[in-house]
Amino acid sequence: MYDSGRTMKGRTIRMTGFVTKDGDTWYVTRLLISCCAADARPDKIEIRGIDARPTDAWVTVTGTWHPKGKLGSM
Repeated sequence: MYDSGRTMKGRTIRMTGFVTKDGDTWYVTRLLISCCAADARPDKIEIRGIDARPTDAWVTVTGTWHPKGKLGSM
């Protein structure tokens, strides 16, 4: 999202989190907490190329990051 130097491009990434969906798009999501649960925010990675898993299921995915869209957009 904020990688203007595209340092993640082509790298293998592994992430564990829970499944969230937005229409036909699904994500592995984790909550980022800076201070306490009240400030938690979701960090999501869109998953492509495999069928969606059930919402709220915990999964570990390994894949390659591909930039999409304008930097800073979600």
